[in-house]
Amino acid sequence: MEVRVDGLAELGEALKQFPEKLGQKYLRKATFAAANVIKEDAIARAPVRSGQLQEHIAVFRRPDDPSTAHYAIGVRGIKLNRKLKKIASKLRKIAGVKHLDIAGDVYYWRFLEFGTSKMAARPFMRPAFEAQKENALEVFRVALADGVQAAADEVAK
Repeated sequence: MEVRVDGLAELGEALKQFPEKLGQKYLRKATFAAANVIKEDAIARAPVRSGQLQEHIAVFRRPDDPSTAHYAIGVRGIKLNRKLKKIASKLRKIAGVKHLDIAGDVYYWRFLEFGTSKMAARPFMRPAFEAQKENALEVFRVALADGVQAAADEVAK
């Protein structure tokens, strides 16, 4: 899910008057605060069985363009290193293991969110976004206003 806020040209012009790093700092803080509102609701809505899913919902900074404040809300996965991949491959060949569960991996979140051919969807990310998008924008607005004031105070020093 991605949220884009349009119509901020005037704000962009105002932020350009501040030193670049200072403007980016407060824009990132405001964007992160807004994303956290949606993340917390997604955690509250996520189905609970072991608690692992809730622990892995996070806000990620997207490094697409270093001059932007681009964040994503998602479920953290586990990346297997080369050694574990080799072990998993050997287990598949030797013991006939078709699927290897790694403790703490919550790959199944997709099945809950979107459903499968044999299981109905139990979405938690999309409803969290829909329920909190106005609140997130308000948090963004307030945090950015505070950031602009703080940046103005820092520049005035």
